[in-house]
Amino acid sequence: MRSSFSFKNVRNAKGTLVIYLPRDYKFDQVDMEYGAVTAEIDGLNAKSLKIESGASGCTIKNADIEELDVETGAGSLDFYGTVEKEVDIDCGAGSVTLNLEGKVEDYNYELDSSAGSVEIGEDIDLGGLSTEKSIDNGSKRTIEISNGAGSVEIRFH
Repeated sequence: MRSSFSFKNVRNAKGTLVIYLPRDYKFDQVDMEYGAVTAEIDGLNAKSLKIESGASGCTIKNADIEELDVETGAGSLDFYGTVEKEVDIDCGAGSVTLNLEGKVEDYNYELDSSAGSVEIGEDIDLGGLSTEKSIDNGSKRTIEISNGAGSVEIRFH
């Protein structure tokens, strides 16, 4: 099943779109692309989640995702849940915060930060200009971060 929603050329309009799905429904692929909106999602279950945002704010709670791909300009993303395989983050001048189940050692890391900050758990902190770092924990999971002037934080619980 393929569905899409488009709200083009809607100016100064406020509204809410609520979509109800069966509790255990798992999407193959979810692609979200938006400009200047606020999005709140609860209970998303998908093999692949791709988010492209401009100057938006997005909060995703209780998510179970296999592969997460995030591309943000000046917006923000707060993600709470699990990512079973890989995470790819491309952050411009915005902020991305992932609150993941597990621990730092559950992932390998490929990190690149130009002028922003990248914090992972309590022990990994990349700041300053043009910093790159690779960390191999022998995991099957990978987090890859490319950060311009933004802020990326990965927390574990």
